[in-house]
Amino acid sequence: MCGIAGFIAQGLNNPNGTLDRMSQALAHRGPDGTGSWFDASSGAGFAHRRLAILELSPLGHQPMTSVSGRYVITFNGEVFNYRELKDDLQSGGHLFRGTSDTEVMLAAFEQWGIVNAVRRFNGMFAFAVFDRAERTLSLVRDRIGVKPLYYGWSGDNFLFSSELEALRKFDGFAAPIDRKALSLMLQLNHVPAPWSAYEGIYKLSAGSLLCLPTERHLAVRDSFCPFTSKKGENYSPRSYWTVTDYLRTGDSVDQRSYQEICDQVHEVLSSSVKLRMLADVPVGVFLSGGIDSSLVTAVMQQLSAGQVRTFSLGFDNPEFDESNYAAQVARHLGTQHTALMVSSSTVQDTVRDVCGFMDEPLGDSSFIPMLLVSRLARRDVTVCLSGDGGDELFGGYNRYLVPRLFSDMRRLPDWLRRGLGQILSSIPQHFVDSANRRLLPYLPKRWKFASLGDKLGKLAIIAQVENVLQLYWSSVSSDYQLMSPGALCGTWAKGFHCLEQQEHNFDLDNGVVLDSAIKFMILDLLGCLPDDMLVKVDRASMRVGLEAREPLLDYRLVELALALPTEYKIGPHPRKRILRDLLERYVPRNLIDRPKHGFGVPLAQWLRGPLHDFAQKILFSSPLFDLGLVSPIAVDVIWSLHQRGKRDFHSEIWNLMVASEWVRQKH
Repeated sequence: MCGIAGFIAQGLNNPNGTLDRMSQALAHRGPDGTGSWFDASSGAGFAHRRLAILELSPLGHQPMTSVSGRYVITFNGEVFNYRELKDDLQSGGHLFRGTSDTEVMLAAFEQWGIVNAVRRFNGMFAFAVFDRAERTLSLVRDRIGVKPLYYGWSGDNFLFSSELEALRKFDGFAAPIDRKALSLMLQLNHVPAPWSAYEGIYKLSAGSLLCLPTERHLAVRDSFCPFTSKKGENYSPRSYWTVTDYLRTGDSVDQRSYQEICDQVHEVLSSSVKLRMLADVPVGVFLSGGIDSSLVTAVMQQLSAGQVRTFSLGFDNPEFDESNYAAQVARHLGTQHTALMVSSSTVQDTVRDVCGFMDEPLGDSSFIPMLLVSRLARRDVTVCLSGDGGDELFGGYNRYLVPRLFSDMRRLPDWLRRGLGQILSSIPQHFVDSANRRLLPYLPKRWKFASLGDKLGKLAIIAQVENVLQLYWSSVSSDYQLMSPGALCGTWAKGFHCLEQQEHNFDLDNGVVLDSAIKFMILDLLGCLPDDMLVKVDRASMRVGLEAREPLLDYRLVELALALPTEYKIGPHPRKRILRDLLERYVPRNLIDRPKHGFGVPLAQWLRGPLHDFAQKILFSSPLFDLGLVSPIAVDVIWSLHQRGKRDFHSEIWNLMVASEWVRQKH
């Protein structure tokens, strides 16, 4: 795990000094070493920061050159099946000096070429490789998008890096803020790929490769399209792996029994965990007490010769404190467990840190506990496994139940459905919530909702949207009235273009037919997972020099999950049915049969209490007003409603805080 950066540039006065500055901006990602490489004839330069995980000696130093001298690489991540690949390459005559996966990757390029080699890699990676024979620069990102990679042009120079901050250190970097991308962040909690917060700077999409001729990079810039295609027309990124080939089609028939499928999922997961336990440094696991992290921990403990190190957080707010559940699971599995009890004052300090060092604005408030638990784990280990990916692959989110309600609504006459939606949307949500609070003591348990008004508002949207794409957008979006009308129009256009492109990639090619719930999961897999969840884990863990690994996102398990029938994930059975049943092989049902929480903080309450003054100061002096991205009147309204307890706007407020501080410090 490392940080990488580089460029194709001509005429720099001090290219090595530029590389050093870019490298220093990534020092937190790689505290164990630094290196650079520059080729004057092509103008290609690489910088690298090293977090030593495999081959701790100088033989693992990067940038690294292949034995023949043809390929030079700067690499962030891990190729977990490197030992298997190494055996194949050695049988073909390749010799190795060290034990790093980077050296194996270079030999694989020599043997099979870059694209064919990447298709053999099982890992999480983002790397740049320069081919001296072809004089091309290739950027590659792993299938699921676990590791980040930004790229783009600054004037006549092509740049790339693990984080935006390193690009800002390039001489003369002056990219303007992308207002539409920032507006999308205010709605979605994140800036979706392929865009970034800067105009002309993009994220390389998951499962894709971008190949640039170093002597024609300016011609590429003038005809460039950032959306991934299968053929790579106009030098756009080219997909080497897509979900399309593994989706369950409408007429497919699976002859295996449910039990046989469970066994296969368990076998692949066990293999995935075993691969991710390989390291020359201590390895632990995040344990929230939920299904996904508990299952990863259970498999890891079964495979381990000793006690696995587990790490969790507890909060002084009982509603958000799951530390007891995590501790019970840890005791049952026999792990060496460490938990940190966190107070509101501790989180206040962390909130200030988060707003200060956010590389790109990310509105996911669970970044805060992720950072805290990463700091805790880093005291004892250098690598930590996590349970990310289980919800998206096996149907864990409540919104996956929304399409069923949408289908039921579509059975009503259009005039009745739309009329119902208009009536529901006209009812003030705070009025409904006030009435709901009075009735709560007298309602059956299944009818008790913390925010009935919010649920009726969502029902109004479901009644009025016309297709699944609009339905998905509404389910993942914050209140769009926060923004100014001008920003709103551009945001919807840009956001829908992104969603339509993603839907085209898996819905139209090869005639794949999917039900709406699976479409939701795939859109999450293509969007929210790599652009939000995995960004959160990467930034939080790498901020403290900790490598996070996601066994549930092994591409073999992803391909298997994509091919499973919908009823094995959601439906009449509990969500994540397969993962629940597998976990029961290790943990009693009473320890896991409870509502989903995960790592979270009571942000809504703290914004009315200890964070009130801090948040108010940021909100009402926001530079987003000057950019025309938000309406001061709307901000005043949501702040007032939230403070009076009429509505819960903590997500919108947190998005505003993060975006405001990012613009203030980075613009």
